[in-house]
Amino acid sequence: MKKAVVLAVMAALVFASGCTRQAPSAAGVVIESFTPDLNTAYPEDTVTFLVKIRNTGSVTAKEVELNLLNINDWQNCDSGCSFESLLPPDPHAGTQGESKICRFKCTAPSPPEGMTLTYHPIARLSYKYYSSVVKKIPLITREELVRITNAGESIPMQSESSTSGPIHLSIKGKGPARISNSQVNFPIEIEVTNTGSGRAETEKKADSVELNIDAGDMQLINCDERETLYLWKGKSSTLACRLSADMDKNNILTEKTIRVRAYYTYITDASSSITVRHS
Repeated sequence: MKKAVVLAVMAALVFASGCTRQAPSAAGVVIESFTPDLNTAYPEDTVTFLVKIRNTGSVTAKEVELNLLNINDWQNCDSGCSFESLLPPDPHAGTQGESKICRFKCTAPSPPEGMTLTYHPIARLSYKYYSSVVKKIPLITREELVRITNAGESIPMQSESSTSGPIHLSIKGKGPARISNSQVNFPIEIEVTNTGSGRAETEKKADSVELNIDAGDMQLINCDERETLYLWKGKSSTLACRLSADMDKNNILTEKTIRVRAYYTYITDASSSITVRHS
């Protein structure tokens, strides 16, 4: 029992010394590791902070930037790293997403005599990303719906497919939509959820995404093709729309496709720690 307690304490000490601390993150570009090459440094030591990132989402990340923060007492720190893009995983080829390593060299400060100071540097990652969702909604006349029901056949159902990233998109709507007098008019809700550990922002404002809505040959009502959507407390938001279209009178059963894409810059942090002792 005592041995188990000792091992647990040792594990906690190892965890507290220089390892990455980042909240669990959804797909996208993630910080896999952030650690100094020394757990304990002395004045004027050169310490290298290593940051490893990887794209775990569905699309290519662009304008990827890494910066070192919360380390003001240190001197001669290297500037941040920038990468033009990071490729996503390829499930068909069985390859992981592209990864990059950034190295920040800094000179340790000098604590007051007899003191030991612990610093908690932050690695801040930002990148441009987009999330997509495609929804297929069946459209049917009342007469055809009755016929299908009476014949015991399967009623056409909606289908949805979305990309993997820190922002998740979903389109809610009851289906199939009813065709009446050669017209169709029905509501949908576009749900946007921040499933990552960071925050999304656009050029216009923080905690927001830019939506691009493609309804094909249907008309959008109560919303526009391009919308800036604010995320409540940075977490989620819903946009309500209606869709309408004129239908051919002979078209008793068909399907319409709605495509929505959200563009944003995503920002996430990871922290580490290092102790500096007076020599």
